[in-house]
Amino acid sequence: METDVTMPFAEQLTLQIDDSAPMHLALSATLRHLPGRRQVCRGTLEDRPVVAKLFLPHRRARRDWRREVAGLTALGRFGPELLFRGPVVGQPIQVVVTGEISPAQTLGAVERATGALPDDVVLSLVELIAQLHAAGVRLADPHLDNFLLSDSGLLRCVDGGAVRAVGRPVSG
Repeated sequence: METDVTMPFAEQLTLQIDDSAPMHLALSATLRHLPGRRQVCRGTLEDRPVVAKLFLPHRRARRDWRREVAGLTALGRFGPELLFRGPVVGQPIQVVVTGEISPAQTLGAVERATGALPDDVVLSLVELIAQLHAAGVRLADPHLDNFLLSDSGLLRCVDGGAVRAVGRPVSG
């Protein structure tokens, strides 16, 4: 059966690293779709709730995938847990799978819903950015939709592709 790579959430996908046991990724909903480039989906990896970013075949797909992996690795404890990075078996798609932070919403959604971010959330955001800078992590695209706030108050940066590890504390 041929899979439509522009809408891969309709299928159960198989992931495997080297000789490890295959893992099954079931995608249930599209969260964001950039036609011909990538698709971000909610799903489950072996029954664990996850978010999967699928890099669809295009000229810069491999570079974009590498940046995402490098950024999520640099984020470490300040980002979502990186569970899998690699190809989808039998398809020309690279995928990055992270643990889902749920229930949660982006800071952009919080601001749109309330008209402004609460002072404690702004303080948490400033603290998070300061910690990232101290760890040598530069945010290339620091907008509110790249930060996720859980119902428990946990704030995480979620766009690995917009992160650069500079190896020294960021100044300025």
